[in-house]
Amino acid sequence: MVHDFKNNTILLIDDDKMFRGFLDHIIKIKIGAKVIHANNPKEGFEILKKFVPDLLLLDMEMPMMDGVTTLKYIRSINKLLNLPVIACTSINKSNLVVALKKLGIIDFIHKKTEPSIITHRLKIHLAEINLQRLHNL
Repeated sequence: MVHDFKNNTILLIDDDKMFRGFLDHIIKIKIGAKVIHANNPKEGFEILKKFVPDLLLLDMEMPMMDGVTTLKYIRSINKLLNLPVIACTSINKSNLVVALKKLGIIDFIHKKTEPSIITHRLKIHLAEINLQRLHNL
């Protein structure tokens, strides 16, 4: 089954401009979804006040506020309780993954993961999100 993701929007909160550009390319060119960028959690919160994306890709290491704290704040907002979140980081600690799982992430992508694997995993998650949306209509 071929999936069409042109109606999906992904919010990307990451302070690393190069990694945002890398993910932007994957999402727009390889997947066909829309991307909204936030350079830091504060920008992300402003976007989330006005718009709830289909998926959030969240960096774990940012100078203003780390990803765990950002995610705790996001989960404290009722309309964002079930927002699908994928953590993106170069940190390789199992206790971080455990903490993030408790906060309801749907996946964890290491920043050095091959682009084809990231593409595949994002497509799987977007397909699941779209299927869930169809069931909730």
